Amino acid sequence: MSWHYRIRKRKIQGEWVFDIVEMYEKPKGWTKDGMRPVGESKKEIIHVLEMMLADAKKYPILFDRDVEESECK
Repeated sequence: MSWHYRIRKRKIQGEWVFDIVEMYEKPKGWTKDGMRPVGESKKEIIHVLEMMLADAKKYPILFDRDVEESECK
């Protein structure tokens, strides 16, 4: 499975918001909830943040469907 981080733009209760998700190629899809950096050390957190930033710069914004706020919790 191939994946990368991607900025997602979606509308929640009439307002546009941005977050970052994991985008999968095969099968195509993305995580329902936004991602946060997680790791077992400071070094690992920095590495994940750097990957997120590099991918956010590289890939276009993903426009998601309208969702209700209750679906995002």
